[in-house]
Amino acid sequence: MARLPPASRESVPENQRGAYDEIVKAAGSVPRFGPGSLLLHLPHAHQRLMGFNRFLRGESSLPKKLQELAMETLGQRGAIELALFLGNYASLALVVNSFDADLPADRKEPLLPI
Repeated sequence: MARLPPASRESVPENQRGAYDEIVKAAGSVPRFGPGSLLLHLPHAHQRLMGFNRFLRGESSLPKKLQELAMETLGQRGAIELALFLGNYASLALVVNSFDADLPADRKEPLLPI
């Protein structure tokens, strides 16, 4: 069971209700499952993230054959683990960059070129 109740037109920020209406109309109803159901609480974020998702799935320069090869090579579980692996590093980078963390003074690895 989701920890958040389904978003309603009344529960979203007033300045985002037009976006809420567009999303619900396109979906045919209020999304009840998946990331769309959670993101609908912030319709502008929903539109941007789902747009990015559509881009990656449909307009990426990565050829479909290569996408399929990755799935066949790794299998579903491997593809999920790879996504989680990449997401983990993205999360760590977000935290480090958000708070401008220092590097250890005694590090052995050289800094990567920028």
